[in-house]
Amino acid sequence: MEHTGHPNILSLPRDRATINAWLRSAALQHPIIHNTVNFHVANITSGICITSNDKKLDLFAKQIQRALPYVIHDLVLLGECFPFLVIRDNVCQSIKVKDPDYIVVKRNAVGNPTISERPSENLRRLVKEHGAVNEDMLNEDIYVENVEVIIHAINSGANLSIDPACIWHLKLLSSPREIRGTSYLLPIITELQNDKSLDSTETKHTILYPFDNPEPAIIRMTKLFYDRVWDQLEPWVEHCFSFISKLNDWYVYVDGEKKPLMPEIAFYNPALVRQ
Repeated sequence: MEHTGHPNILSLPRDRATINAWLRSAALQHPIIHNTVNFHVANITSGICITSNDKKLDLFAKQIQRALPYVIHDLVLLGECFPFLVIRDNVCQSIKVKDPDYIVVKRNAVGNPTISERPSENLRRLVKEHGAVNEDMLNEDIYVENVEVIIHAINSGANLSIDPACIWHLKLLSSPREIRGTSYLLPIITELQNDKSLDSTETKHTILYPFDNPEPAIIRMTKLFYDRVWDQLEPWVEHCFSFISKLNDWYVYVDGEKKPLMPEIAFYNPALVRQ
């Protein structure tokens, strides 16, 4: 049967870690996938503008801006991302992007899903060899109440709990029943396996372009893709500023109502503006 450019879903791996490994490898080794991911990361990052006259919020806004390329990169490439706020003494030290291969998401009957993390082999080795660890030996992106919680979790084979206020799950769902995200670039993997050129005519018919004159060697995502990315990024950015404001007791009164101090956040689609 002649290949029509559509992926054979049965040929795709079933475990998420293998799929993520395929996507990361394609982004590093294939020039078209590499250009596609970098193009959309730069395009989406330039569409977020955060301004504030308050110096405290301005410093945190710069942290958000520095972390955005890494957050959007995982969201575009893997279909999901887990940005994590590293909090020390009510101050955000940095924003880390958790490896989704180590993250466990479980549904709850009531409330949001529970997010936990499988301990890394390095952390397991520290506990097994030394019998105990201190905060200086731990990686800074682990945030728990105390070190004893980590030791108990590793010795009992449990996952590490994460403060739900510090972590956020950004995801692009292909189905309402999904709990984890799915990459929009996944069908291209089968194109590479079949040695089909992404510039071929049959492949172009399967991809929609929001631009009138698309550049070669770059796959342009549809407007729906951008809209779904904005729907994920906007609540996360607002949550970060709201959480930091409440943590440091930064409030402002609006019409007699006490509200967290927030900057001006604007989201726009550079692709649509260029049209």
